Amino acid sequence: PTASQYLQVRYGFQENSDFYGASPITLPSALGSLTNEYESILASHTWQIGGASLNEFVFQYTTFENSILALSGDPALIFPSGVAAGQNQNTPQTTLQTKYQYKDDFSFSRTIGGRRHGFKVGGQWVHEPTLGGSFTSGTAGVFTMLTDDPNGPVLDITVNGGASSFDTPVDQYAVYLQDDWAFS
Repeated sequence: PTASQYLQVRYGFQENSDFYGASPITLPSALGSLTNEYESILASHTWQIGGASLNEFVFQYTTFENSILALSGDPALIFPSGVAAGQNQNTPQTTLQTKYQYKDDFSFSRTIGGRRHGFKVGGQWVHEPTLGGSFTSGTAGVFTMLTDDPNGPVLDITVNGGASSFDTPVDQYAVYLQDDWAFS
């Protein structure tokens, strides 16, 4: 790059973990573990071409992974008081995303018919080869109790089977043309 060019590179990373579903009426067995990881790399090149034109190219790569996992394999017990024990009903679940973004913007000004025009033109492509996850909850069973006694009568039993997952790759395209026309 020269004095009329600017190159930028940025890296970002975030990772966190916590308990999922914590509340005063949730027993430790009904908690989940929540883990998130995000990573991003961005690079851009800006180039001033002469006195009236500017081009900017941006590339970004990002990944995101989220998981909410059960801390217990015991059946969930739901009591009339709202107290919950056993496997958290919303676990396990995951989200996965990988994204590539390519963007180019070109702007220039011209005088046409005695009037100044500021033109902007650009395009973008977002490629997400991975956009998916899973949601497979209730496989250990959910017992809705009639009383607040774990040995008491059961009002309802729900057991889900199988595994639910999705993978929806996405490609997005965009182009634009803009003319800022000065009247005075």
